[in-house]
Amino acid sequence: MKIRLVGTWALITALCFSSIARSAPPTARHSERLAGSVQSVDPRTGTIRLLTGVGYALRVRRVQLSPRTRILARGAVVDLSRVTPGCIVRTACRTMDAVPRADTLEILAPAPSGRMP
Repeated sequence: MKIRLVGTWALITALCFSSIARSAPPTARHSERLAGSVQSVDPRTGTIRLLTGVGYALRVRRVQLSPRTRILARGAVVDLSRVTPGCIVRTACRTMDAVPRADTLEILAPAPSGRMP
């Protein structure tokens, strides 16, 4: 009886440790796509504030841009200076440490001509 309990306990322990060893470490990153209107651009910090709609709610999200972020307008790569308040954009982000970091930023529509940046 004692040998059977020890054998069962050893089997359960081995199964538990093998599943722990095979599981991937938890990560704090996930991907998301955001679309909305640019509220502000800060080239010094490399961030934009983006007004997005979720259901019936409007949310302002801060998105971090890096030197590796590809900024596109009509399929061509453009400079950050083309992103101005009022532009409609779509971005693919990786969220790490609760901060969305843009991999790509696509300008869907430029800011209205009457709006001053």
